[in-house]
Amino acid sequence: MKKLCELMDDEKVIVKYKEGMTEVIDAGEIESCIAYNEGFSLEFYTAVKDTVQINERELITKLTEMLGNDQYEDWEDDMYYELIEEKETKGFVEAFNRAAEKRATYCIGEAIDLEN
Repeated sequence: MKKLCELMDDEKVIVKYKEGMTEVIDAGEIESCIAYNEGFSLEFYTAVKDTVQINERELITKLTEMLGNDQYEDWEDDMYYELIEEKETKGFVEAFNRAAEKRATYCIGEAIDLEN
């Protein structure tokens, strides 16, 4: 269990409401969240960032597997070797990973002890 005093004010935490709904807030907002929801049972957890990331190999493999069923026998391999070193492939992977980083999701981590 993580202590509240160990958290930085801008560290992300997850608030779990009695109804099962969750929300991501900054640790510095915990006190105002408690005050606003006075009388309700709230649980607080550290937020574990979950970001989707890909690399060139995964990108090409997933696409060719998805689209290759109706193609000739070695189509997937041919496409892989044609695309793996292309600068456009690398550029797309970089753009995808930047966009995914901006849209990260958070999973529930350790419970937060509000008493300490």
